[in-house]
Amino acid sequence: MDEFRRALERVWHRARHMIRVGRITGSDDSGNAQIVQVKLSDIEQRDHTRMLTIHGLASRPLVDSDVVVLFLGGDRSAGVGIATSHQEKRLKNLAVGEVALYDDLERKIHITRDGIVVRGVDHDIDIRTDAKVVIIAPTIEIKADGETLRKLVTDHFRSTYNTHVHGDSGPPSPQMDDDDLTDGLRAGGAA
Repeated sequence: MDEFRRALERVWHRARHMIRVGRITGSDDSGNAQIVQVKLSDIEQRDHTRMLTIHGLASRPLVDSDVVVLFLGGDRSAGVGIATSHQEKRLKNLAVGEVALYDDLERKIHITRDGIVVRGVDHDIDIRTDAKVVIIAPTIEIKADGETLRKLVTDHFRSTYNTHVHGDSGPPSPQMDDDDLTDGLRAGGAA
């Protein structure tokens, strides 16, 4: 009976130690697998813990991120990290069903209940392709400093038209105003 109890205690001990939550203290993302250093308790720190990630998504967790570590068969030498979260930097107040891809600088791609929001904060958003970019929408609005692209182009076009000259003839008369250009854009189907 004592032998059975000892065997059962060993199994229970291994089962209890199969899943742990720790804190990331460092990482290395240069190899085939991302490696993290994990503090599991005040007296236990693991170096060289591999992170398993979802194919197609890449991230490098911040120091002090929480990490879930699985120890296969309860073997403390065979741990792998499977999930991370940084409580302070996580995106908060998502509605049920919303999804977001975000970083610690508040840049994000947020699929909201009302649409998709791409936010670069104080950084450029760079879209590159060797093929064409297709946007299909009933209305497209592009703004810079609060002005729509149409207004920016209209102002530039009107200013250029109203100040151009042909030889000694002077600027055109009559001058073009907003209504002339807006009516012309509508007639051309670009309104």
